[in-house]
Formats: sequence, structure tokens, C-alpha cells
Amino acid sequence: MHVESYRTIVRAFGVGVIVLLTLKSSAAQKIMNIRQLQFVGRHSAYIYGFHWTIILSIGCFMCMHMWNRVDFRLMMTLISIACIVITVAISYIYVKTYTKIKKWIYLRHKGEKHLIDR
Repeated sequence: MHVESYRTIVRAFGVGVIVLLTLKSSAAQKIMNIRQLQFVGRHSAYIYGFHWTIILSIGCFMCMHMWNRVDFRLMMTLISIACIVITVAISYIYVKTYTKIKKWIYLRHKGEKHLIDR
């Protein structure tokens, strides 16, 4: 095995230990009950799925238009904030839309089942 494989195993073990310790901690329980963190947790897969596309499209667009007009640090800060806000907004809209579609499909199939039962 390569050295990197051992590092990966040690990291995975370390994360497991940390998770087990935080499950027993009342302070960790309080942190996990924060609504904003729960929101991020529920939407994290969608945020992860959308973020790179948004960074490449919106970030590059903004960078091209602000290149000679704004200080570099300010430009990167504005691009970062814009990408975060847009990613979270699109993820939120996607989750809400997906939930409605899923509920509609469920109700539609449930209605068909009742029609078949009669």
C-alpha cells in the first residue's frame, strides 16, 4: 500500500471517532439544532451539485466584466458572494420544486391505485 492509502484510512478513522464523540456531546447537539445549519445540511447535496457550474458561469462572466474596473480583492469578494447567494437560491428552488413534483407524483399514483381498487 502507498503512504497516501494509509493517510486516507487514518483520516477516515479520525472522522469516525469525531462523529462518535459529537453524538454524545450536548454542546454538539446544540450546534446541530441551529436552524441555519440544518438548512445547509438538508440542501448540501444540491448546493454541491450546482456550485461548480455557477462558479464557472457566473464567476467567469463577472470576472471578465470587472477585470479592469475593480480592485482584484474586491472583485473576488463580490464574485464569491454572488456565487454563494446564487447557488443557495437555486438549490432552495430546486428542493422546493422537487418536493412538489414528488408529492404530485405520489398523489397521482395514489389516486390511480384507488381507481383500480374500486
